[in-house]
Amino acid sequence: MEQNKTGVIYCISINSRNYYGSTLNIISRKSSHFSSLKSNLHSNIELQEAYNKHGKESLKFEIIKTVPVDLLKKEELELISSDKKCFNYFGSPQRKVYKCKRCGNVWKCNEKIFSRKNKEPASCPQCRSYKWNVSTNSNYIKKYNKTVSYECTCNKCNHVWKPRTIIPAACPNCKCRKWNEKQSDKNN
Repeated sequence: MEQNKTGVIYCISINSRNYYGSTLNIISRKSSHFSSLKSNLHSNIELQEAYNKHGKESLKFEIIKTVPVDLLKKEELELISSDKKCFNYFGSPQRKVYKCKRCGNVWKCNEKIFSRKNKEPASCPQCRSYKWNVSTNSNYIKKYNKTVSYECTCNKCNHVWKPRTIIPAACPNCKCRKWNEKQSDKNN
């Protein structure tokens, strides 16, 4: 007999700004939030500052909805992306929400996978594109006079594949980085 597990999406409100989260155990999660806020140790810096400024009286904790576990994170991230003033966006840089302009994936990101140059994720976790924040109709395509094709062909090994990015770095078959360069004739 299969049990359908459900999770809870909750909201912490302080002074008309919200913090959204999801959990399987709402009692322990609520206790954890309240304990860390009271101890001035909450991971979301702006939520902590709002709590310190407005006090415990202005804090509201409410359950928004109950959803199946497999849809829990998706529903939470959709809620976060629809509320531009929520603490999840402007809070700690460790838990920002990002959206891939290539595949449309929305995800929360830890600072650990940020690229060193930018304070942004290095790649999209779903399509693995390093150009996740560049739209497909950008100057990048115009620069190389290439149009997005659904199939690429390696000029070295003639392997045909569907790329995840506009211009793939290498052929997945022969690993050649010069897969799109024409082979020169070496008769002499």
